[in-house]
Amino acid sequence: MNKYHAIKTTVDGITFDSRAEARRYRELKLLERAGVIENLVLQPKFELQPKYKIGKRCERAIIYRADFQYWDNGKNCLVVEDVKGVETKDFKLKKKLFEYKYQTEVTLVKERRIKMAKYIDTNELYNKLRGRISVRQLEIIKELINECDTITVESEDE
Repeated sequence: MNKYHAIKTTVDGITFDSRAEARRYRELKLLERAGVIENLVLQPKFELQPKYKIGKRCERAIIYRADFQYWDNGKNCLVVEDVKGVETKDFKLKKKLFEYKYQTEVTLVKERRIKMAKYIDTNELYNKLRGRISVRQLEIIKELINECDTITVESEDE
């Protein structure tokens, strides 16, 4: 657990920095399987400023590493996403530099802390997507939802 109380979580053999990031990965994989998004990339790296040298002193490049990048077929655009529970000063600065240089907005997915174990009805996802995607994609998602039925979220109280 780090200073922001994030707990490393492994899904599909991939270790994520937090449960929220792992949950978002599962959601994106579901959307990719349904054809709503494609070309999901984990931890894409973007150079905000190249390395440089002043006299004998060398400075490293400034890099922003997002959590996810994918193509949204419904919006027909590239999406760069970051999952955050706490927006640090460092993140806010890198987000501004990224948006200025690449002229692309960073989508912030806020972590919602859940205080006690509960069940989340996955039909919520189906209802949110209705009207945004094709009927065939909705059918695929409905089939996947029926496979899952509900998702159990573990308690984060420790």
